[in-house]
Amino acid sequence: MKHILMIDDVTTNLKCAAEVLKKKYKLSTAKSGEKALEFLSHTKPDMILLDINMPDMNGYELLEILKKEKSYVDIPIIFLTAESDMESEAKGLKMGAMDYIRKPFDPDVLLSRVAKVMQMHETKKTLETMANKDSLTTLWNRRYMEEYVEKGNPKDGKGVFMLLDMDNFKSVNDNFGHLMGDNVLVAFAKTLRESAGEENSVCRIGGDEFVVFLNDDYSEAKIREIARNLIASIEFEINKMLDFEEELKISVSIGIAMKPEDGKDFKTLYNNADKALYFVKRNGKRGYHFYHEYNNSVQSINSENNLIDLMHLQMLIQETDSSNGAYRVEYGGFKRIYRFVARCVERSKQDVQIVLFSASAEEYKEGSQQNEEVTLRMEKTMQELEEAITASLRRGDVATKFSASQYVVILMDASLDNGKRVVERILNKYQKKKSHSEYVITYDIQSVNKLP
Repeated sequence: MKHILMIDDVTTNLKCAAEVLKKKYKLSTAKSGEKALEFLSHTKPDMILLDINMPDMNGYELLEILKKEKSYVDIPIIFLTAESDMESEAKGLKMGAMDYIRKPFDPDVLLSRVAKVMQMHETKKTLETMANKDSLTTLWNRRYMEEYVEKGNPKDGKGVFMLLDMDNFKSVNDNFGHLMGDNVLVAFAKTLRESAGEENSVCRIGGDEFVVFLNDDYSEAKIREIARNLIASIEFEINKMLDFEEELKISVSIGIAMKPEDGKDFKTLYNNADKALYFVKRNGKRGYHFYHEYNNSVQSINSENNLIDLMHLQMLIQETDSSNGAYRVEYGGFKRIYRFVARCVERSKQDVQIVLFSASAEEYKEGSQQNEEVTLRMEKTMQELEEAITASLRRGDVATKFSASQYVVILMDASLDNGKRVVERILNKYQKKKSHSEYVITYDIQSVNKLP
């Protein structure tokens, strides 16, 4: 039931309106502008019926206040007045009232005018929403995001502009057709909306390009975590939807610009995030990059920015094998062990931890010869890490090399605290063995997920 607030200093008028409107609408009343503002501070009605001639604050003055407040500006207002001159009516309509009803009002006229204005307002809201929504994904469109970024976020003008692009999307259209391509975009949008959270705004710019605007002053560490989680969740859902077909793998690249440090308006933030996104694309795709790091070319995108995170690792392990590709053959045994362990956890409630170790260089050097040297040093680093892991694990624990720079360990019958102690033991052994000081080993640890 629609809610109407009627503001009139005459009790008889309020009672008469209540008798007419109560069957179709919920009616609240206020006998002055001050009381009305107090009511509006905690309740937003669907319509306001506003008397013009009131003591202390007349209807025109109250309307001026309401039109300046963003929370009230979209509430439709109908003036109620005993005045019959056209000048008063024109003034009220010019100020923003949607209709003008003279008192004493006829019950049928009041009901008809209220219903008509309600319908007009609903139609207007629907058209505005349609104008600001992407027709395919139902996300906000660029027009809406431009206004939101520049005027809509209240967090002291601070925010995070994330430009996302789907890698290899053309291959989806080429291999499966445009209908599947549209379905992938819809799934991308749905996952993005769910992963970004209701407090943040998400839009589709066009094609396979999307924007998430984080409406808060996040730390850089938190932004990195959000970016990794967005990449992991979207890639898992999209590739699962494609049934992990052959060698086609969809990945996500993200460029990040900070407001206001990297720009205050949409165009500047978009252009700077696009430069950071291009850096990701140019350096192997699948990852994220900050604009403020854009000119710091010594940092390679192949460092921690695009290392797979633990959330994504567990998603990959939990995939149901649908082909005999090289990736699945290489890790098939480890995946079976993981799934077996996860089921045991579900039955026995045993604590099991999964640890992902990642090696990265503090400095990246360009040049083929230097790259070859870097590769050799990384191989040596991973060998030393493997030796430290092997020497630290107990019988029953499981470990495997996951990539050229990452190693995975499953710690059986271990609490999180015990798991961290094992990790520290591994890192201490590695420190004693390591021969290349430029490499840093980081880790992530969490309990094994229960399988659905």
